[in-house]
Amino acid sequence: MVSLALVVFVCAALLGATLVFCHFRFDTLPMVVVLSHGAAAALGLVLLVVVFMRDGGGPIRLALVVLLIAALGGFANLALNLRRASLHLPFVALHAVLAATGLVLLVLAWLG
Repeated sequence: MVSLALVVFVCAALLGATLVFCHFRFDTLPMVVVLSHGAAAALGLVLLVVVFMRDGGGPIRLALVVLLIAALGGFANLALNLRRASLHLPFVALHAVLAATGLVLLVLAWLG
């Protein structure tokens, strides 16, 4: 199940990288990519919570906490985007760094 969560988070990360490219290249974000990124990340979090509840923690716990904090930043970015407000680069960067850190922690937990 950790492998599946990892694959889903990698897909979310690729969609997130696409959003960053679109933001700098076109200054608009395709809503289908925004929603797909959020859906993939949410699915990854659900899978990770299931793994955490089943296996009881360890290195998965830290990855889960970091990814949950990144998700809060993602919700804030989505709220700004839906209000047509401009996204603040430091906030977007913080979301990306937290998500990437969580992904690395998840890979390390997967490797054992």
